[in-house]
Amino acid sequence: MSEGPHGDGTEHVVTVLPRGLTFKAQHGETVFAAARRSGLSWPTRCLGRASCRQCYLEVDEKNLAALSPAARLEAEALRRLITDPVPGLHTRLACQAKVLSDVEVQRAGVHVATNSLAPAAPNQPE
Repeated sequence: MSEGPHGDGTEHVVTVLPRGLTFKAQHGETVFAAARRSGLSWPTRCLGRASCRQCYLEVDEKNLAALSPAARLEAEALRRLITDPVPGLHTRLACQAKVLSDVEVQRAGVHVATNSLAPAAPNQPE
């Protein structure tokens, strides 16, 4: 955790498993927005409006408190998405889940964007 780039807030580290990609998120920034700002491509069709539900991620009990509680829009979208919950894992939408502290999330399909207009790539494991 560190002071934000403009001295206006705290930054947290988000780690995306299984690839081990890491990026920084401002306190209260959504996982999706921080990932895109950091040059990652996150699965989506609606670009953060909670309508496609493709940006889902999973967190374990240990990491659940590192994200904001699900608001009504997200809770309704998740009810339509989750039919068979996995014990010990909680599904969230990256476009709605706000980062409150360092967190590890699970989501396959996240990768460094290949678009030349994307920001610099985030830290990657060696």
